[in-house]
Amino acid sequence: MSWSMVDTLWGKELINPAPKCNIKECHNPADNAGYGKYHKLCSFHHKKKYKMKGWHYKTHRKEYCENSDGRLGFVCDYKIVMPNWQLEVDHIDGNKENNEISNLQTLCANCHRYKTYMNSENLTHSKRKKLISEVV
Repeated sequence: MSWSMVDTLWGKELINPAPKCNIKECHNPADNAGYGKYHKLCSFHHKKKYKMKGWHYKTHRKEYCENSDGRLGFVCDYKIVMPNWQLEVDHIDGNKENNEISNLQTLCANCHRYKTYMNSENLTHSKRKKLISEVV
């Protein structure tokens, strides 16, 4: 790793750039471990390796928003520039424990937030129960 001079808003600064991920096909920077140290893998591959937070179902993420067919009531035409950051895996039935492939769909962050809000999936169980009782 070599230090380099970089132009910043505050003038020239000497920085130590993050090393690249050890996976040959990956060009992402290594994940920051803090205190100037880095993991050997990028964030994506590090989480995948250690199967963090049920990462296995996220491997079914596609490279596009599946709402481009209008399944949420409108057609998504959001331009995906960085798929790893802009696309998320959504559970169709809202049950986070149901990781069947037929229950997973890829949505952009905008569509995912919209679906979560419209289906009240962001509410706790008690708040959802109260909301249903008010409607009935």
